Amino acid sequence: MKAKSVSFTLLELFLSIGSVIVIALMIIPFVNNIFTITEKKVFVEFADVVYNNTYDNYKNKTVSENTCYVYDITKDLNLDDLGSFEGYSIVKDGRVYLSIHNKDYKISNMEYFNKSFTGKYIEEFN
Repeated sequence: MKAKSVSFTLLELFLSIGSVIVIALMIIPFVNNIFTITEKKVFVEFADVVYNNTYDNYKNKTVSENTCYVYDITKDLNLDDLGSFEGYSIVKDGRVYLSIHNKDYKISNMEYFNKSFTGKYIEEFN
């Protein structure tokens, strides 16, 4: 009994490689979009943490009329791992305004209401 040899032609090899490349080209934009969405969510979550820490610090102070408090997020809010985030928060008459940024996104002097509001109005750096 003669053993059959299994081999691929050059055409079959090119077709296989071409199929893998086409599938990869379709998947790459999808994966990139997932990373972008995740980075934006991380920014919004960080803005929420900054707001909560700012408001907690403000509540613990003796508040006087017409006083504005400014908190540097790198020094004043007891945040451990800032990554690439920088900026400040302001409390005026009980309202919290955020001005924070990282390498991809920024919020400029926006009054904080909630996470979904913040998510709609963050700006991208170009």
